[in-house]
Amino acid sequence: MKKEISPIDLAVDAQLKKRLWPIIFGTLLFFVALYFATKSGDDSIIQLVLYIFIVPPIAYAAYLQGKYRAQLVEDFAKSNNFTYKKLKPVGNLPFAIFLIGNKVKSLTNCFEGQILGNNFTFFNHQVNSQQNGRNNIKYYHGVIIDLPKKLPHIVIDARQSDSLELSRLFHKQHLMNLEGDFFKHFRVMAANSGKDEATSLLSPDVMVKLIDQKLHYDIEIVDGQLVIYR
Repeated sequence: MKKEISPIDLAVDAQLKKRLWPIIFGTLLFFVALYFATKSGDDSIIQLVLYIFIVPPIAYAAYLQGKYRAQLVEDFAKSNNFTYKKLKPVGNLPFAIFLIGNKVKSLTNCFEGQILGNNFTFFNHQVNSQQNGRNNIKYYHGVIIDLPKKLPHIVIDARQSDSLELSRLFHKQHLMNLEGDFFKHFRVMAANSGKDEATSLLSPDVMVKLIDQKLHYDIEIVDGQLVIYR
């Protein structure tokens, strides 16, 4: 899965473009200095020019990127009464996404807050796994929401997201057959003891809504928490 560009990344890029003049000016000086260094025929001078005019602009751009990102994130969190955490341990979160592959132990760029009285956490997550002998890295983003009551383990796997890892975590008898064309868009899996609850939650109106919204996110409910991610 290709890493998606977030609105914060776009905002950082916009700020960097406003501060590019030192880099552009330095680039022009670099070509002028390289021209005269090449004419001198001294390799040591050429190497010195390369070091002086390439390393500082790269370091300066990296500094600006970190500075603007930190400021944008802080301002966004404050304006929405969120708490921002650059890293948050996965801990004992029971969701399937954290059981896949050689998982990274932390969530990244988390925003925590409340919606309708329920706690939530927006997060990014990286999963490292082996596929055909090669390292496979996937990037996920999603939200965890605390529910007002505990529910059985239910997974709604969007076929468009192609998260085959989810289906491998469950036995075939956990796969549910629901009415209509819902199965063309989502796989629904639940423990035998939770199938009645899953059928009740996924009423015809809810299934139609999920299909119409073209939601390509996977949904999982465990105990008193819900996670939506892709």
